[in-house]
Amino acid sequence: KWIVGNDPVVGPAKSFLYDREVNTLTELYVTRPELEGAPLQPMHTLELKSRDGLTLPSYLTLPPGSDSNGDGFPDKPVPMVLPVHGGPWARDGYGFNGYHQWLANRGYAVMSVNYRGSTGFGKRFVALDNGPFKREDSVKDIGAFLDRFDKDPRIDSKRIAETGGSYGGYMCYALAIRYGGRFKAANCIVAISNFVTFLENTQSYRRDLRRVEYGDERDPAQRAKLVPAEAIGDMQKDGAGFAGFATWLDLTPAHPDLFAMPDGDAAIQLPWKPEVAWLASDLWMDGKQVEQCPRVVLKRQ
Repeated sequence: KWIVGNDPVVGPAKSFLYDREVNTLTELYVTRPELEGAPLQPMHTLELKSRDGLTLPSYLTLPPGSDSNGDGFPDKPVPMVLPVHGGPWARDGYGFNGYHQWLANRGYAVMSVNYRGSTGFGKRFVALDNGPFKREDSVKDIGAFLDRFDKDPRIDSKRIAETGGSYGGYMCYALAIRYGGRFKAANCIVAISNFVTFLENTQSYRRDLRRVEYGDERDPAQRAKLVPAEAIGDMQKDGAGFAGFATWLDLTPAHPDLFAMPDGDAAIQLPWKPEVAWLASDLWMDGKQVEQCPRVVLKRQ
């Protein structure tokens, strides 16, 4: 007898018991029964090209009713959210993705890109971002994604947001600094902003493994490359909040994003509540003032 799993993407995954002797398939359980019959959207596979010719496997989910001919692109321009995975020894994969479905249901196209350093695509690919001197190459991979969709009339390139947590939060910061003028909003969560302090304070059992990936803070040349970028450093100063971040995103106090609330407070929200952060971002992506968002004070750590 075999236990068989099925993930249709457009419905909740199910598990079955297959009896080889009598050739029967019996349903055992549905992982998320409350989603049966919900308007879940298909996930489309894409292969993006990096600026130096690498293939970047990627996954796209579109809003309900936006793709009438099923070609994997919307009939008219829609805003897009780019969730950047962490790790980077991790990857985005094909299958049901609650984050994709939630944002697509709110009217966004959602694209996940497996930048260099992601797992699952061979040893060479996973090592291409190792060390501090190759770190920026993975950021440029997302830049190639922006280049492609800047020229695609089916995507509203003036309304692209990014998000990520942990190492994905570092990528979120780095993308905002390098490509700030091309993102409408950013939601960087529990982000690594200083690899030196990260390596010095992480648990000893994982430190050497992380040094292989991020760099060795004990080596002077590598340490100099691991210190935070100037814009991130500005954000860490007492009282600075995320003012520097807003500047890099080309925003002004009159048009705050989800980090810059109407009274000028700018902060990480702890505990993180995605529905609050994305509500503010949602309004901003639609060109509305964040003052229209229910009053929420985001407390700085």
